[in-house]
Amino acid sequence: MEARGVPAVVLGSDAFLSLARAQAAKHGVPHLAVTLVPHPIGGVDPSAVRRKAEVIVDEVRSALTHDPVPPARLDPATGALVVEPPVDLDAFQDWAMGERWSDGLPVLPPTAARVDRLLGARTARRHEVIATLAPLDGAATLEAIAGDAGIPWCERPDDLMVIVAGGPGKHSAVVPTFGATRSVTVAIDGE
Repeated sequence: MEARGVPAVVLGSDAFLSLARAQAAKHGVPHLAVTLVPHPIGGVDPSAVRRKAEVIVDEVRSALTHDPVPPARLDPATGALVVEPPVDLDAFQDWAMGERWSDGLPVLPPTAARVDRLLGARTARRHEVIATLAPLDGAATLEAIAGDAGIPWCERPDDLMVIVAGGPGKHSAVVPTFGATRSVTVAIDGE
């Protein structure tokens, strides 16, 4: 609607702000107004939802009656981010927690050597895209999956297995299984 010139406001709970912003940017309206209420709104008494909504009425009215201010800078997604984590494993644990890459369980840095070891015979296919990930259509390449899998202790190329749910044109998910080999798990080579 907003892209067609009709004022619009996204209404949602604060837990979904980053998703709302990502979707708006992806669809060419990064300036789209987003009005939030405290999470959750599902599964709560309707009177509690009404009280939350009453608080944002003026904000919604303002967003619908004033021109939005575009963000100062729009950067398209540029692919995988390469960072320099601490070399010391104890420092890496703290760093990974600070980056929200860990839930507190031990993790290993996804070094180039570790990623290459996990790719094994697939190293020549490292840039092959296995899936496109929402909300910004990020490319899940073999290399990116191996890097993510290397963090929680995958050690061998046989550990690099993924679940691909859905399929072409469907809502798909790629989730490293970290060594699981049940029938719902598919090797990335399709074997």
